[in-house]
Amino acid sequence: MREFTAYLISSNSSADTLNENIESISVTSEESTWEESKIEGRPGGTFVQTPFNVTFGVLSSPVEKRDGKNLIYKVGAPIGYRFSVGTTEDKPMYLKESLEFSIEIIDVESQQVVWSGKTPALPPMNFPTWEKYEILAFTWNQYDLNGKPVAPGTYMARVVSPNSIQNSETETSKVHTQNLNLNTINRGGQPILIEQ
Repeated sequence: MREFTAYLISSNSSADTLNENIESISVTSEESTWEESKIEGRPGGTFVQTPFNVTFGVLSSPVEKRDGKNLIYKVGAPIGYRFSVGTTEDKPMYLKESLEFSIEIIDVESQQVVWSGKTPALPPMNFPTWEKYEILAFTWNQYDLNGKPVAPGTYMARVVSPNSIQNSETETSKVHTQNLNLNTINRGGQPILIEQ
């Protein structure tokens, strides 16, 4: 469970006295969790990393539309993102250390970070073949680091760490370090246009 801040909003002008006394309420919400998934086709192509492949991107939703370059969301609409982690190998591979991703959302025009956070850790585990993937979906509620709604504009999410994955063929075999190409991972962090 993680804490977040919920702000009271009222269109009723008589609520002004309430707003003077209560600025926010701290509540608790269930956190996103990694879930096992199976894929049909073996990962391949120019941007696949081996032996572990990590992808990150925007989830499409009923509220988004495209203008040819950006995904467009209305102010206040949650924006979904997804990570996937799996191996490209036919043989078993073992994730030796927990894997936790740090993410930033930036204002594209100013290049300022408006929000940052970390994913829940993916614990060490066995990946028997390339068919097993671990998936994490989460949403950004369009609030900044101070808990205030961001202004309409263009935003981009990017992964800033980790730079490597510790892996081996079995839980007890020699550990290898795989360097991650964050530029490749961030190819899925498409610009988001938030409009009224």
